[in-house]
Amino acid sequence: MKKRLMVCIIALLSCMSLSAQEATPEALFRTRLAADSILLESFADGNVDYGVFGRYARDTARYHALKSRFEACDTTLFGSDLLILYYGPAFREDYDGGYGQQAWEGLYSAGKFAEAYPSIIRELQSTPASPRLLLCALRSAIRAGRDYRECSAYGWQLSQVLGWIGFLGDGSKTHPIAVVTVLDEYAYVDWVLGGANVESQSLVLNDGRYCDCLKLDDGESEIWFDISLPFGANTAKWKNKLETGR
Repeated sequence: MKKRLMVCIIALLSCMSLSAQEATPEALFRTRLAADSILLESFADGNVDYGVFGRYARDTARYHALKSRFEACDTTLFGSDLLILYYGPAFREDYDGGYGQQAWEGLYSAGKFAEAYPSIIRELQSTPASPRLLLCALRSAIRAGRDYRECSAYGWQLSQVLGWIGFLGDGSKTHPIAVVTVLDEYAYVDWVLGGANVESQSLVLNDGRYCDCLKLDDGESEIWFDISLPFGANTAKWKNKLETGR
């Protein structure tokens, strides 16, 4: 992981001096990554420090400002802004590991999308970058016949969040994708892997991290998720670590 991230950082920094003639869309994107100081800070020791995103998320004014921009589909958001919105709730006082059952889930499972939709939207107010909620909001909005711009917004938000958490991990055993709730694993498989079917799920202690290994029904493929954050959900512990560094 350390070697992989250091290569990424070097590649990003090397783009800082690109001339206008070299400014292809890919180069512009990479240059923008190189200007993302918070993302680079999270890579400072060669591994991803998710506590960096947590520390910024605990600045309530900043967090809510990012939330408003995300809800408005602001395309000038940095990758770290999206990662603060996604990983940040795991470091805030109301985090419970994402295990709570919501009343709307029964309505959603029963296909009562128009009835479930308002409750999903209310829940998004506290966790705006939740892939699971965004996916359910998108599907409910489509099935309920909501305006296409509303549906498109959820699709954009979902793609951005999953794209960035996938940037930090590729889903291999060596580089698992870190999630803040186990339910986001299935949103990732559904959206990114085209709705692949999960055959089995195993909890594994992998190089000191709690991980879920999902085996897909093709009999060969598997995808790994780092669930250290939800597995050890303890806001007092995170608060102490962020404030003391221990």
